[in-house]
Parts: sequence; C-alpha cells; structure tokens
Amino acid sequence: MAALVGFIMIALIVILLLKGKMSPIVVLAVIPTSALGRSGCTGGHGAGDGCQ
Repeated sequence: MAALVGFIMIALIVILLLKGKMSPIVVLAVIPTSALGRSGCTGGHGAGDGCQ
C-alpha cells in the first residue's frame, strides 16, 4: 500500500511540475503531506501507531 501511494505521489508531482500548474515549493510541500494523511500514517510513536 505504501509503495502504491508513493508511486502515485511521485506521478502527481511530476505531472504538476511539468504542466506548470503550481509553484514547485507548493507542489513539494502539499502533495507529500496530503499523501501521508490519505495513506493513514499517523506519525505516532506508541505501539500500533504509524504506517501499517
């Protein structure tokens, strides 16, 4: 699952940068952050937290 999210994230970054729809700073900040949130990663440090 994490690999699929990663490939989709990279494809979106490349497409948005090549089309010039968004600033590179915005693309490189927003796309990974939204992919992380949508993948279910919580970033917790306890047992059972984080990416599964």
